[in-house]
Amino acid sequence: MTTVGEERVSTRSWAADSVDLGRVASELSRLHTELTQLETGHDDHPHPRNCVLNLIIAVSDGQQEEAVQRAVQAVASGHPLRAIILCRRTGEGEGLDAQIITQAHQLVRGRSVQLEQVTLKVRGQTAEHTASLVDPLLVPDVPTYLWWTGTPPLAEQGLRDALAACDVLIVDSAQFENLTQEFLDLAALAERLGERLGFVDLRWVRQKPWRETLAQFFAPKSRREMLMGLERVVVESVGEGAAGRVGGMLLGGWLMSALDWRLTDAASSTHAGAEVLLKRANGRMIQLTVRAVEQPNLPPGALRSIHFDGHAGGKEFATHMEIRPDRSDHAHVRIDIGKVETLHQRLALPQPTDSDLLLHALSAARRDRVYLRSLDAAAKLLDALR
Repeated sequence: MTTVGEERVSTRSWAADSVDLGRVASELSRLHTELTQLETGHDDHPHPRNCVLNLIIAVSDGQQEEAVQRAVQAVASGHPLRAIILCRRTGEGEGLDAQIITQAHQLVRGRSVQLEQVTLKVRGQTAEHTASLVDPLLVPDVPTYLWWTGTPPLAEQGLRDALAACDVLIVDSAQFENLTQEFLDLAALAERLGERLGFVDLRWVRQKPWRETLAQFFAPKSRREMLMGLERVVVESVGEGAAGRVGGMLLGGWLMSALDWRLTDAASSTHAGAEVLLKRANGRMIQLTVRAVEQPNLPPGALRSIHFDGHAGGKEFATHMEIRPDRSDHAHVRIDIGKVETLHQRLALPQPTDSDLLLHALSAARRDRVYLRSLDAAAKLLDALR
């Protein structure tokens, strides 16, 4: 991602401890005015605010704060925005500390305000009232995204109030603490608000190369009949127990929703893995197995391997994709169809940064119907196998 050279960026900043929100809004307006009128003559028009979106980011520790600040800086050069970073500090008394950074970039004629970043360090009960903290600071008439790092408090009224002013909720279900229950809570929230609110799950974004490879395998007309001949699918994701299987469940939910596979009562679950028989539209059964495995070169929640096999047109077929312990930037793919020689391929797996993921979340369609259907199916699958 390209960035603007420092010599072309004008910056204004302000910071204070134990302030009220009115002071923050006033200082934000002052800094904006300074930048928009920078280098303008008496009769010139102010330089424009080029804001195309509001981005609210909730973080719970300093490490997350530094990571999201880097992501915001990287994205802002191409997506002018106002970012409000909420650092929630419960149990430290009451108070609000604030910092504002505004930046304008040099254009051919004048400057354009690209970034207005407000960092609010909120202590005590005030941290639970997200909506009242951010509403006065939002730019009107542009979409508002809420990126909740870590575990979003989906059951808290404060979050639900904040969502009323938002267009898209961004989460990373791989970072949830109580993975199973919070994944189910996310699915329930999406079912209630999916018609009005967009949902982006960064785990879903990371799984995109796997979904594309599966779809491409069955894309040729000569392989379409294999979809109806599938007999077994095995998905492995990194972690332990039921929580470690959630990543595999999300991919399984995508298959279920895309291919109209329905749950049956034949399901079993142990610490090592879970199995379920699914019924297809033609009445035939397919076995889906989801396992949690350990692999040091992969983060918790990541997909490790996918295997599927079956019979079609008088031929056996099988495909296996896996990330090996020596490399995590690609997967090895093995394809067997009938008695033809085994085909070996390598699937590139990009390692997206936080800014890459954020850029995708901001650029994607606000309502991803495929994800919502997959999330719903995955939640039903997860619930059946608890």
